[in-house]
Amino acid sequence: MVKKDCFIALEIGTDALRMAVFDRSRPGIPVLVDHGSSPYDVAPGVEMAREARVATALRRLLEEKRPAAREVVLAIDGQSVFSRVANLPPVPADKMPQTIRHEAVQNIPFPIEEVVWAAGSPVAGPSGLEILLVAAKADLVNGLVHAVAANGLEVVRVEVAPVALANVVRFHLPGLQDPLLLVDAGNSSANLVFLCGGRTLFRTLPVPAHAVPRLVQEIERSISFFRSQQGGAPPVRILLGGGGTAVASELEERLALPVEPFDPLQRIEAVPPASGSAEFGVLAGLAVPLAFADALDIDLSPPEVRAARGARRRRPMRLAAAGMALLAGLAWIAGLVHATRLAQRENGMVLARVGALERIEREQLPIERSLGELQERAAMYERLVDRRTAWLDALSELRGLMPEGMFLLQSEPISTEGEVAGVRITVLSYLDKEPPEADVVVQLRDRIRACDRFDAGTSVYKRPAKRLFSRRFVLDVRFKEPLPK
Repeated sequence: MVKKDCFIALEIGTDALRMAVFDRSRPGIPVLVDHGSSPYDVAPGVEMAREARVATALRRLLEEKRPAAREVVLAIDGQSVFSRVANLPPVPADKMPQTIRHEAVQNIPFPIEEVVWAAGSPVAGPSGLEILLVAAKADLVNGLVHAVAANGLEVVRVEVAPVALANVVRFHLPGLQDPLLLVDAGNSSANLVFLCGGRTLFRTLPVPAHAVPRLVQEIERSISFFRSQQGGAPPVRILLGGGGTAVASELEERLALPVEPFDPLQRIEAVPPASGSAEFGVLAGLAVPLAFADALDIDLSPPEVRAARGARRRRPMRLAAAGMALLAGLAWIAGLVHATRLAQRENGMVLARVGALERIEREQLPIERSLGELQERAAMYERLVDRRTAWLDALSELRGLMPEGMFLLQSEPISTEGEVAGVRITVLSYLDKEPPEADVVVQLRDRIRACDRFDAGTSVYKRPAKRLFSRRFVLDVRFKEPLPK
């Protein structure tokens, strides 16, 4: 039985799917009533799109837990999003939305129509007002929303894991002003969240919790980056969540800062009590905005989710209008039946039967038209899913071919005569991760050529000079079998 006061918090991590069910009936205090997790469990050698892996893992969780809720608040991992702090020029309040959109277009390194993006509220920074911009590829977000909807659930909001972590820290530490750093490490990545007054900065590292020396080195580098590039104050203490406790002693030794464990459920009631509460940071962060007015509002919901949310808000008014119309209709029918009985007593039963049959026929006609439209739409969605799956599989394989320290920044199709003949990818490589005396660009090109999916025509399109810490280069990757547009 679905309970209207319950909702599902869903964290789509890089290694597993985590779910928590919260009861929001008590104002100010979210109550954790159930939770669970499911790894993606893809068989070796089997290629599966991310949305398919998420849908499969979610189905297993739902069959196991059978939650009494259908509304979902979704969190995507930090590695799947782009974030940047932008300085705002002094403009009147009525010009602020237009100014924020202009900054988004200038700072987000993808065409604005290809992403879903959101901005936090302006806060005071070192150089005046600044704003946190967060964006994700629309195809990625839509795919995850569809994976959840395929299991009969309804996504009402899409958030980002590091933002959820920032909200749960501020919920448990009201009035926080001193700068601090939250380290929330997992099996394959670690979220670093810097909080200083109203400012929120975050970075997601592709480093697991068990890689202690490397994780500590990246934390030191990130602190230096945020101090020099973002004008941030150095943290006065560090909070550890998730599996981050493994680095506690080495962080204290290297940084000479107090390091404390962070329990995200310390002010959240759990029925029954939850074990391993340090791992609930993101899930708790999805629940605390219900009880925390100052939560950072970053919503990456695609247009279809926003439209459905608006329709739900208007539903009570529509139901009231429909009820009034129904009452008026019933009154009219009652009067008509009464007059008919008085005028044509002998034919009343026949006329009533004919009227009922006509109403049934009128009700069936729009249903038949709707069925036809739904069948056409389902066929269109099947074609879209087939094309998206092929494209996502290709990008996933390309990411898998890249060594440590190399990341895929951008991709665009190479079209020829109505077909997608390949993909042009922009790659970032950190110089300190490249082996000495090795041409990593040529190595990556040859590795791609050796794959069954790609053609020997794969080539280096652009190879700019190295920068101080990294370099970017562009490859034209050709498919052996072109994809339909």
